[in-house]
Amino acid sequence: MASRRVSQWSLAAGACLLALLLVETAGRIFVRPDPRGYGSLFGVVLPPMQIFPAGQDPDLAREAPYHGQIIDGQPITVGDVAGYHRLDPVLGYTTLENAVSVNGWWQSNEIGARESGPTEPSVAPGQTRWLLFGESFAHGSGLPGRETWAEVADAADPALDIVNLAVDGYSMAQAYLRYQAYAGRLEHRGMILMFVPGVDLWREINVIRELGEPWKVRAVMPRYALDGEGIRLIASPYRSANELEADRRKGLSPMLREHLRSYDRFYFPVEHQPVPVVGGLLSFKIAVAAWGRYARGRLRRAQFEPGSEATEISRRIFLKLQEETAARSRQFLLVVLPTATDLDRLQSEPEFAKAWQTLVNYICAGQHNCVDLAPALRRASADEIDLGPDGNHFGPRANALIAAAVLDALPRHPGMT
Repeated sequence: MASRRVSQWSLAAGACLLALLLVETAGRIFVRPDPRGYGSLFGVVLPPMQIFPAGQDPDLAREAPYHGQIIDGQPITVGDVAGYHRLDPVLGYTTLENAVSVNGWWQSNEIGARESGPTEPSVAPGQTRWLLFGESFAHGSGLPGRETWAEVADAADPALDIVNLAVDGYSMAQAYLRYQAYAGRLEHRGMILMFVPGVDLWREINVIRELGEPWKVRAVMPRYALDGEGIRLIASPYRSANELEADRRKGLSPMLREHLRSYDRFYFPVEHQPVPVVGGLLSFKIAVAAWGRYARGRLRRAQFEPGSEATEISRRIFLKLQEETAARSRQFLLVVLPTATDLDRLQSEPEFAKAWQTLVNYICAGQHNCVDLAPALRRASADEIDLGPDGNHFGPRANALIAAAVLDALPRHPGMT
């Protein structure tokens, strides 16, 4: 009996060894060169991975066609859909001022607002101005300016002036810092901040977007860290893009490595640093890549829970904004928006609907003006919830619904300027 067990174990060990040898030899045939790491296997980047891989600056490709899409007879470009940006030492990156995309879908003015005309410091007679901040869903990414909800709302109310200062890909930390830069420069009644939990939360615990998604943004983003009952700003350790680029050429510096270990929850050292002995095995690289994907997914899902690091940082940012706008005798409106995927889940998954409401209650606690757009969008018919050309952001019909819901939610207190 004992000899039979030894034989079985020997056969199993031999089979495992044979499988390992097949992976290590035959598997390498399918590995393709990839500047992001050791290589890629069926589209999956293998470690050790590069933090900032070499390659073309993404903003240099803004005039390139966008996946061959032709809309209304026009071949649309990357810039039409994604806009134009520049690096910024405080915000990581920001909107490039005075830029226009090839087909005019996207345009910025002299202060970096998504506006076709100038933004004067003072408000025109008879108008009420709100400053809009947030990320891509606030910005209206993927749509011509006239179809974004901010411009639709402006058109519906001639007395209203929403200045769109939202930036594609921003965290709530970046939106907060951007508001601070404009609050004293522009006359306004209040600030609107759009928060999309399904895609925004992970950014509050991340400083290099490439670690979470393939953004190709060569910048270290600011974030806030919990500090007692408050929050503390964690700025980039680099004073300029040139300083970061010089450091990048040397590899992962000790300074950046320590910054990532402390402040980026999506930085897993085993993915980026050589591992002695087993690090050269293809099977090890595959295992690390698979584990990294799983760990990121699990971490992102965990942030949706009230009390997670990301939700708590977001909640405290919102409370700070309410406090600071009130100190300026201005108002603050927090708008919580579900994605199209969230809407589908709200309709089909009772547990997700319960989790969504729990999160909204947690985020809106203590807010004077906080609106959840999920009920308004859930009342819409299926054909009204459309998507834009990128397949990720809402289309013109859904943006019209968002505009109407935001107009209903705007505080209408008299006497404010």
